[in-house]
Amino acid sequence: MGSSPPLDATMPRRAMSLCLLIALVWLTACSDSGPARFSAHQAKDSLCVHLAGAGGLAYAGLTQEMDMSAFEVDVALLREAGDDESADIAAELINDIRNRATQPLKVSLFLLADVDNATIDAISARLDDEPGVGSYEFVTSKQAYDEFVELWRDQSEFYEGLSQDALPSTFRITTEAGTDADELADRLGELEGVDEVRAEGRASAILAAIGPAMEVCNLQLPGAVPSDL
Repeated sequence: MGSSPPLDATMPRRAMSLCLLIALVWLTACSDSGPARFSAHQAKDSLCVHLAGAGGLAYAGLTQEMDMSAFEVDVALLREAGDDESADIAAELINDIRNRATQPLKVSLFLLADVDNATIDAISARLDDEPGVGSYEFVTSKQAYDEFVELWRDQSEFYEGLSQDALPSTFRITTEAGTDADELADRLGELEGVDEVRAEGRASAILAAIGPAMEVCNLQLPGAVPSDL
């Protein structure tokens, strides 16, 4: 039995482009000759297709390929069709997606337990000049412990028996807007004294907004049940 061919990295982009092209052809064919080019129902279907396409790109890690102008057209079509209520809801959701696509992300550098002050100073100097680093703070092991105790102050069983040096000293980094946190984490993870790096993924942030948007698109926008194609 032969093995499956390797996945082409461009397949998600080609699939989304084809999906959007089909949607455009369908919407154009269904447009009526009245004052509004599209009905509110068709505009909502277009919004659903574009949200699905954006979700596919985010899932494939291609967030830089997202084109927010398509969503703006959908909102304009809803207003043109006289459905301002749905347009307002859609505009708010799309604004959330746009913000998540560019917002600063968090990267944490957890240091080795035996890291010395000279190494900490060297990491700090690197962060001062590192592209994509917006700001950072250094949290000692003791400070991390105190924060943990405060967080679970009403549930002492979570920290009873935990030594004050059990948690690692950490550099908590906030990226500049639009920075790829995963790429930054890969670079910083190679620094001497760093034990582990954790990065907030932009794709996850975008998908967290697209999920509720799809629910609203399908279930809560007035009359927004996708039509049978």
